[in-house]
Amino acid sequence: MRILVVEDQKPKHTTLTVRLKRAGFLIQAVPALDDLRPDIMVIDLDVPERDGCETIRQFKALPGLDTIPCIALTSRAAPAGSEHACAAWMRKPIDFGELVLLIETLTQDPPPPYAELAVGR
Repeated sequence: MRILVVEDQKPKHTTLTVRLKRAGFLIQAVPALDDLRPDIMVIDLDVPERDGCETIRQFKALPGLDTIPCIALTSRAAPAGSEHACAAWMRKPIDFGELVLLIETLTQDPPPPYAELAVGR
């Protein structure tokens, strides 16, 4: 399974990608989108000077990415408009086991209804 991870803070990106690789997932680099399509996106919405939901919409506007589920990570409550861009969201700090379960759930065939998949504390 291929995962596109979007995180602006290098240490957090490295930690998340290393843990996902150890769990058996392949990590997709943003510049390689033309070569390999992710099965799911995990994106940090708390990026300075960027609207996280808009970033998701921009990714989904790329050819072939419109149906790929997205998990949003945020330190706040579910952001306004996220129900249109995200399959699910998780509140930081995330529980890695919950993230893996959510990834597996969203990529099953057929996927469950998105509205049931908010994970927060």
